Amino acid sequence: MARTKVLVRTGLGVLFVSLLVALMAGPVRAQPSAQLQADNTPQVCQQIATTIQGGLSKYVGQLQKVGAQAQSGDLAGANATVKQAAPTLQALASQIRQQNNAENPQLKSVLDQVAGQLDQLSEKLTDVNALQNLDTGQIEKLGTQVSSICGPSASIPAPPTGLPSAAPNSTG
Repeated sequence: MARTKVLVRTGLGVLFVSLLVALMAGPVRAQPSAQLQADNTPQVCQQIATTIQGGLSKYVGQLQKVGAQAQSGDLAGANATVKQAAPTLQALASQIRQQNNAENPQLKSVLDQVAGQLDQLSEKLTDVNALQNLDTGQIEKLGTQVSSICGPSASIPAPPTGLPSAAPNSTG
């Protein structure tokens, strides 16, 4: 039977690492400028980090299910689960928008852009092939911007490991 790579690890790894590492920023750790001390940046960063962690935990669970289904040969089930993951990213984008009360205009702008990118990625989650072809380059750049504003978090969870890298090809 022919096999095709189902890069669930890539889809999971890139998005999970991009967002969790770059966006899982806690309060500013470096000496903040006077402007940062006077605004709500540390609080927004912490709140958004918690929101992203929760949303991505759910998304990661769905991708783990996709991986298990694909590895067991249930490509139809894997495709259905990928479609079910899209609303998770949309909900996360919505939560980010609702919680984005940043007084720092740069942080406010970049968080709005992150939400927009999550919406765009969710629209592309139609099947396993689409998952493996997700382009997360822009969200990675935005994550770097958020990290530069918020600072690195001391407690970044490690991405899950052990997902399959191959599954049966739907064509036989």
